[in-house]
Amino acid sequence: MSPQEAGMDDDGGRRGLSMGQIIDHAILDRDGHRAGRVDDLQFELEPGRSEGDPPRLVLRAIVSGPVPRPMPSLLGGIARACYRLIGVQDPRPAVVDWSHVKAIDAFVHLDVERVAAGLRRVDEAVLRYVGKLPGAGRE
Repeated sequence: MSPQEAGMDDDGGRRGLSMGQIIDHAILDRDGHRAGRVDDLQFELEPGRSEGDPPRLVLRAIVSGPVPRPMPSLLGGIARACYRLIGVQDPRPAVVDWSHVKAIDAFVHLDVERVAAGLRRVDEAVLRYVGKLPGAGRE
C-alpha cells in the first residue's frame, strides 16, 4: 500500500489510517534491511486551515527503540547502567520523520538507511557486546 493509499494527504498528514495499521509493524529501511519496529507515534496539533475550522491532529513521526517509561529510581538506575555497559550512553528512541515513510503493507517502508535514521542503536550495541563474550562466534 502506498502512503497515498494509506491515507496520506499531500501535505504529509494522514487521513483514514488507524494506529493499528502502524504500531508494532516491522520497519524496513531503503535497502530492505530490518530496522526495528514501530513502538510509538508522534502527533502534532495544527490549527485549522481556515478561520473557524477545528484544529487537526497530524502524524509527524514514527518512534522506534527503547521508549522511556517511568520507573522506580532503583530500577531506572539499573536499566541506565545496563545501557551504559553495552555502550549506549543515551538510550532514547529513534524518531523518524513521517516524510520518510514511503509505503505501508506488512512492513513500514522507509526511504532512509537505518543507521542514518538512528534505528537499531541498541540492537547493534548488544551485538557488539555479545560478540566480545568468550565463546561468541565460535563453533
